[in-house]
Amino acid sequence: MPAKEQKRTITDFLLAEYNNIAQAHFNMTNTIAVFFKHYLAIVSIPVGVVIVSISLIGKANDGGFRICLGFLPSAALMLLGAVGLLVMLYITNLRIDALLYARSVNGIRSYFLGRSDLSLKEVVHSRVLPSQIHIPRFLEKTYFGFVVAAFALIDSFYASLGLASTNLCFFNMYSIGNQLNSRLAPAAASFLVFFAIHLIAYGWLAWYRERCYLRSNAIGVDIDGVLNKHRDHFARLLNAVTPHNLQPSDITHIPVHEDPAKTITQHDCNLVFNNLTYWTDMPPIEFAPQVLKRLRGSFGLRVYVFTHRDWPQAKDKSSRQTLEKNWRKQLTKQPPGNHPIGRAFRKVCSLLIYRKPIDGVTREWLRRHELPFDRLLVEKGNEHAKNLPSKSENRFYFSRTKNIRYFVEDDLMKAQKLSFTCEVVFLINQPYNQCPPDQLPKNIVRVADWQNLYEHLKSLS
Repeated sequence: MPAKEQKRTITDFLLAEYNNIAQAHFNMTNTIAVFFKHYLAIVSIPVGVVIVSISLIGKANDGGFRICLGFLPSAALMLLGAVGLLVMLYITNLRIDALLYARSVNGIRSYFLGRSDLSLKEVVHSRVLPSQIHIPRFLEKTYFGFVVAAFALIDSFYASLGLASTNLCFFNMYSIGNQLNSRLAPAAASFLVFFAIHLIAYGWLAWYRERCYLRSNAIGVDIDGVLNKHRDHFARLLNAVTPHNLQPSDITHIPVHEDPAKTITQHDCNLVFNNLTYWTDMPPIEFAPQVLKRLRGSFGLRVYVFTHRDWPQAKDKSSRQTLEKNWRKQLTKQPPGNHPIGRAFRKVCSLLIYRKPIDGVTREWLRRHELPFDRLLVEKGNEHAKNLPSKSENRFYFSRTKNIRYFVEDDLMKAQKLSFTCEVVFLINQPYNQCPPDQLPKNIVRVADWQNLYEHLKSLS
């Protein structure tokens, strides 16, 4: 599509989006107003019933009858206060959604103002509505705060009145004398507590929508080809255990045994991957530890590390168990680290905690090379399927459920799949992930190394 025609299509789309979102914003505001009116009408009904009930309680002589008269309305009042809190939270979410629509309209307005022929002076003096996507704020102390205060007053009144009438229903209120103040003190305290709960809940919802909702602070990172130099290491070990003479630059297809231009077999690859030193001695890639520390520190990103390592592998279950046993023996004979407590702890982990030795090897490799992370997921099931049950989590499932914002990948196909879930996918440049630039989605950014990735993240944040 020509650039001019493409620009016209985008403009038409944004104009239609502007109209739809603006209409949705006003409709939602009207819905909130109508909902609040109905709420006020409903909560006014029990007042007369409560007054009559309290009057009957004071005149009743039978204790059991007095308790029944007082307990049922009291429970209904406290329930009404709790339901009112939930209704307030629902209306608050509606209000914040309306503000989100308003921000979207601001973004579209900014797009057209930035491409107009008006000077900055003309824009400033003629524009009335804002064009910044960070306003209006979700926490509206001087606007929607009054609605929250109204909810808090009504709900707290009903909840405290229910508690007070519960206390009074167990004795004759005309004969308690000076005990009335002590009986009503818990109700007054409950009013203040319930009022505070409303304000805190509103503040938390606004904070969550501002900082967390649609603004994930998580980044997913693959290991092989992203955090380590697996091509160099694989070629070196393969040449040592087989008669092949493979150079790292020759690896232009992953997995190597599926490359029709090479004579390397699955058995040859297994000789490398079943060797524990391949995983323990893997060299890390340059600048990765420093950049990950910056991302966690300066950017506040949570780092989720993913890798698919279903090793060691063998023809049958018995042979695989034998290989795993040998791996555990090697790990416990030469535990990494110098401190005796650390050695003992890692030995116990490799024997008892981790289901497979590759889990402990991977975690220890990350620790030894000072690669910080918040969670490690070693994928054991299907590493390619996007829709899996929770018991078979992989990077696609986890990215969707945890709302991972960024992802660093080296596999072209996985990067393309992740681009439908993540906001930006960084593709570490490798010989085996090459393709024409026009075949990459716009949110896939090809980067040369971790320093290049860091520069892109600085411009996006």
